[in-house]
Amino acid sequence: MKTTVWITHLSLPALLIMLMRYRLNAIDKIMYLNKSLSVNIILVILNIVNRGKKFNKIDSNPVGGPELNFTEVFGENECTVIRDILHQVVRLRRKITQSVCFDKDTDVPGLYVQPGSKPFLRAFFEIQIAKDINCAVYFAHYIKWLESKSTCETGNNILILTWNDWGKFLEPHLGVLKIKIWSINYEKYAKCLLLTRIIVLYLLMWVLALKQYFVKSLSRDTKQTGPGSVNDNYGLQKDRLLKIVAPNAIKILPQYQNYLPWLWDSNIKRERVVVLVPEGRGLSDEEYAFAESSGIDVFKQVSWRKLVTSFGNKSSAKSKSVQPLCWSPSGKYSTILIQLLKPLLTLIRKVLFCTNSIELLWQIFHLIDSSLRIAYYKDFYLSNNIIIDIGSEDSEDVFLRALAMGEIGGILISWERTIRLEYFAFIHNKPVHVEFLTGDYSAMGLPEKTNARYHLMSGWINDYLIRNPNSKELESITMTLKQSDRNLYIALFDEIWGPSVPKSVVEDFYRKLLEMAIRSPDYRLIVKTKKIEIINGMGVDIQSLLKEAEGLGRCVVLDPLQHIYTVSKAADITVALPSTAVFESILSQARTLIFNYGSIYTEMFYQNKGLGRIIFEDLDELISAIDEYAGGSRPDLGDCSGIMQKIDPFRDGNAGKRVGNYMNCFIEGVNNGLDRDNALSMANKEYNSMAVG
Repeated sequence: MKTTVWITHLSLPALLIMLMRYRLNAIDKIMYLNKSLSVNIILVILNIVNRGKKFNKIDSNPVGGPELNFTEVFGENECTVIRDILHQVVRLRRKITQSVCFDKDTDVPGLYVQPGSKPFLRAFFEIQIAKDINCAVYFAHYIKWLESKSTCETGNNILILTWNDWGKFLEPHLGVLKIKIWSINYEKYAKCLLLTRIIVLYLLMWVLALKQYFVKSLSRDTKQTGPGSVNDNYGLQKDRLLKIVAPNAIKILPQYQNYLPWLWDSNIKRERVVVLVPEGRGLSDEEYAFAESSGIDVFKQVSWRKLVTSFGNKSSAKSKSVQPLCWSPSGKYSTILIQLLKPLLTLIRKVLFCTNSIELLWQIFHLIDSSLRIAYYKDFYLSNNIIIDIGSEDSEDVFLRALAMGEIGGILISWERTIRLEYFAFIHNKPVHVEFLTGDYSAMGLPEKTNARYHLMSGWINDYLIRNPNSKELESITMTLKQSDRNLYIALFDEIWGPSVPKSVVEDFYRKLLEMAIRSPDYRLIVKTKKIEIINGMGVDIQSLLKEAEGLGRCVVLDPLQHIYTVSKAADITVALPSTAVFESILSQARTLIFNYGSIYTEMFYQNKGLGRIIFEDLDELISAIDEYAGGSRPDLGDCSGIMQKIDPFRDGNAGKRVGNYMNCFIEGVNNGLDRDNALSMANKEYNSMAVG
């Protein structure tokens, strides 16, 4: 029987121990996700004797799991299974975190001493654990499903767990799957490796601290350091304008859906705003002119590792007008690092001179690694006098920015850019001080234990775009289509394939709707794709159908930047895969049909006989319903008026204004001498009275 070995981290000790137990001749395949540098040398030698072909690397998908052919294994249940895996990872990471006494082990004076810091730090550790165990859990379930197939010979599959996978914690939980699991115990090597990494990182902190001190001391460029000297007792300067930063900002023009919806209708001064543009993207001339005329500061957002090793501000672009400068750490960065060196040295002494577990070493390593990043964000906030960080992303850096903000007395705010899918609610558990939610539907999806201190209802934050649809855009959408007296305009909203929607589903969605438009002379299909790469990445048959429909004048593909709201207003009915586009279409008061592949939505859309009226689990039934509606027999098809209140209780176009005014109220409280907690209480009280009124 053929033997296949599955391992997430292929290190030299793991490889040697594995080959001591299993001869290479007895192994058919070794499947791995990543490997150490030392293994590369071994593989070069094995390739010379033609034995390296047994080693097969598996790529990772955007959510950190291995790219395995799940569809072939369990067909239409793919979404359900992946959903179960994600939830299991969350449960396991919490159990591991509870088994390891993080808070007690790192309770060192001078290290993240603010009252609200520990929960954020603990949550950050949970994220790191999830990254470590995610792939092993994927492997375990994939092996189980392979072995459950009765139609083919699956062979002998062995899952190898290493210390990287938190093997001793995972083994009892994955053992219930009744697959072959082998834990490789090389704890001494792992401890030595982690200790080496800790010492190297700690020395790097010293190097960066000294480098930044001397570079900024010799530099005459004080543009970003602000007035005053850098000393041990610095903070936000109340006599200067307190500012708000919007990280990862994609558009900064009010006519586009963007990352500044809280700015346009509120009374926030434009000169309070600092925008961080994502790495790899510049500004258009129009955007730059708008920012410059408005007084908005714009910096390029790049990896902190690049910035702390650079020497000053640099722009790689030919024109400063289309590429903002990178923000470079100031002299404060050196001071912040030096403040952290002593408490971190206390922890290092703890593991050098005491008998401690590998879990403590792992924790200290991530503490030092995160400290370098926290210090960078803290420096950025202080140097630019930023008291509010407001964003919508879910990256691990959010946890570190929250810790940095907690240290300086500022706040982190999040707003709901993507209305949460029911089964992905745990992903949205952000470590923020204030989280603005669209409505009751979003609130019901919150985890039982949330990291946010306050949750406030704001309505859909981009609703200002619904308020005033562009009439010229509405007309241009339909003018490119062949006109007839019985035109039925149908908008198509897709989704990026991935954990929630497999590629085969997206392709089938396009195929059947395009075939519908081709066979029906009165149907006009308006395609609003999320990304043009979705269309370009589909099969030749889909591309051919698209060209045929366009040639007949029955289909038009819009710019992905086109507003959902505008497209919804132009259509008689919209058809969408589960996504935020569903909610935006409903809030635009458009007739909305949802193809609920994989039961992604489970409750709200099914209420009041929603199945077969709003939500469909069979695509052919959905298309038949459109035919019936076109024939005049389904007047209630797609009518979502009964659930709009649950999605957004306001629907007044002022959601962004409410959020902006909340931040202004908080800043006013700080300017009047209130500390963070009292300023938050005042802002909450004022916001609640305004919302009720």
